[in-house]
Amino acid sequence: MAPNRTVLVVILIAFVAVLIVIHLNSSTLMSQLNQVKKLTLAVEHEEQEVHALLQKIPPVQEIHENKGFAKPGEASPKEEFERLWNYVYTMQYNCSHGEYLGGKPENGDGAYWLCSEPRFWPRETDKDYKCLMYSFGVGGDFTFDDEIANRGCEVHSFDPTENLEDGHVRESGVTFHKIGISATDTDKDGNGWKMRTLKTLIKDLGHNGRYIDYLKMDTESYEEGLMQQVLDNDLAKCVRHYAQEIHLWGPISSPDKLAKCRHLYRAMTQLNDHGWRLYNTTDNCRWLQSPDPHARQVQVKPSMVNSGNAILWETMFVNFAATEPCKVE
Repeated sequence: MAPNRTVLVVILIAFVAVLIVIHLNSSTLMSQLNQVKKLTLAVEHEEQEVHALLQKIPPVQEIHENKGFAKPGEASPKEEFERLWNYVYTMQYNCSHGEYLGGKPENGDGAYWLCSEPRFWPRETDKDYKCLMYSFGVGGDFTFDDEIANRGCEVHSFDPTENLEDGHVRESGVTFHKIGISATDTDKDGNGWKMRTLKTLIKDLGHNGRYIDYLKMDTESYEEGLMQQVLDNDLAKCVRHYAQEIHLWGPISSPDKLAKCRHLYRAMTQLNDHGWRLYNTTDNCRWLQSPDPHARQVQVKPSMVNSGNAILWETMFVNFAATEPCKVE
């Protein structure tokens, strides 16, 4: 009988052990299920917030002055130029809170607008938010970049023409890179400059998983190229602000100048499709105002199609569909 009793005790102990294991596994399983449920609810909530955000994007109003023109890319040089002109002077959003920052005291050259509404500038309400800015084209003027850095942002300024050491850090905290923006990566282009794509810079600087809160472009050219890189690399959804100085050279009747005119319009309207809205355009007539302080951009307009004049616009966009941080491979 003793052996049988021993067997029964062993069986009973084993049975209790199984019950304990089942209980423990059940508790772990329930905990894991609860975690999955919480994660699912969080994802659903985020999706609802993104959906609600996208529903609030203001529509782009039709520009009546462009009615009757041939299709973009197929119209005459005159119509393509008129289409672009009408576009840059038709605001798509009215920023309720912001300010001009930086620029030269004597004429404001180099100043740009910051729309500090919280949805476009999270630091307005969250001082712990780590904002990020890329600025292409310094031209000896760091004033705007310094202003953004002084507001607690990580700022990277790029210009291969500046007589500064690569990696130089300014008193404001701005980090300078002796690198230019280009469609391809090269350590030495035709000018002897180191050039990188936007995608490569995001990856090399360790900014994968970050939003670019302000992207500024003023390199005397290539603004349409940078916009195209944003579009081609699916980065439109991770940029909150975009400011650029458009350099449009005449004569627009020249094939290469016409191609740039068309590309500028196409890129900006494609960014509109991604939730970007133009909220500020400034005439940069400062180059005209040396001989005539009362000069205005419209004075150059009639001669743009058939002469070698130039028009400079500073255009600024905010992004209503900045829904995901930058991701590049």
